[in-house]
Amino acid sequence: MAPKYQIFISSTYEDLKAERDQVIKAVLEMGHIPVGMEMFSAADEEQWKIIQRQIDSSDYYVVIVAHRYGSIVPDLGISYTEREYDYAIEKGVPTLGFVIDNSAEWPHSKYDTDSQRIEALGYFKTKVKQKPVQFWKSSGDLHAQVAIALMKTFNTQPRPGWVRADSTVGPEVSDEIARLSKENSELRIQNKQFSENSHPNKLFPLIPFEEVLDISILSKSGDSKQYLRHNKVYDMKFKYVLRSIKMYLLEPGNFQQPFKLFTDMTVRAFHAQNDIRDYNLDDFLIPDEFFKDIFRILKIHNLAFVKTNRGGHLLELEVSDYCKQVLASLPE
Repeated sequence: MAPKYQIFISSTYEDLKAERDQVIKAVLEMGHIPVGMEMFSAADEEQWKIIQRQIDSSDYYVVIVAHRYGSIVPDLGISYTEREYDYAIEKGVPTLGFVIDNSAEWPHSKYDTDSQRIEALGYFKTKVKQKPVQFWKSSGDLHAQVAIALMKTFNTQPRPGWVRADSTVGPEVSDEIARLSKENSELRIQNKQFSENSHPNKLFPLIPFEEVLDISILSKSGDSKQYLRHNKVYDMKFKYVLRSIKMYLLEPGNFQQPFKLFTDMTVRAFHAQNDIRDYNLDDFLIPDEFFKDIFRILKIHNLAFVKTNRGGHLLELEVSDYCKQVLASLPE
């Protein structure tokens, strides 16, 4: 029998009643168990112990955040919602955050006006965004987003869940599970030993997989044709560069494509890290000196035939059979 998961739902209360109802509805429609602390007084320390026990026994934790920080816990200086969130993180319960989109229409009466609460709310949202997070504009959005996010998390982070007592297994099945568990443990050890012996660093000790390359981003704005360098410099090991363009190096065709795709991928990562959503890929590039380092390593270690012009720009590139062996050893 498939387990039923207990989902702990946390948020401020008065301003998010409709949204909580939609999340509870979504969980129930999926056949799982929503848990909320509306019936308890969070200000009562005894009730906090009950909340802790409920989070301890929950399989997943959902937090909904809008434009109110909520009531503050005496002596702690954080809201009750943030206290619940921190406890779930501390206990290792998989958390899913749902933060209101800044462009969403929202009643002014449901905004915090106190500057300290606004600042605290900003810090809390930043904390929530460090874990899987979705942005919603309405309670209807939440219903769909919560259902989809939970289904994905069930697959990627499976939890024990709850099953009917009359569906539990007998001693024969328990013995078989124990045997299979032992066998699985032995296979894991063998697999680990095999992986260590077949690690690219051991198979190809002369390839500088661990060499660190500096990546900086150039950008232009508006009608300007001049690219400006961002202050922040990223470090990336050579093995990660190879892994990211592996499939494109092995395919015949436009030899410039892997490096264009690597540039686009790096620019997207840069914007995601800085929470920037509106940008044009053509306004960004990676300086030539970074790719010159890549060409140098490929050429020196006989990984590819590389032909460049006097300025170091790539004219021709063809990977060697040796390079194909190296690329095949890299994990996906």
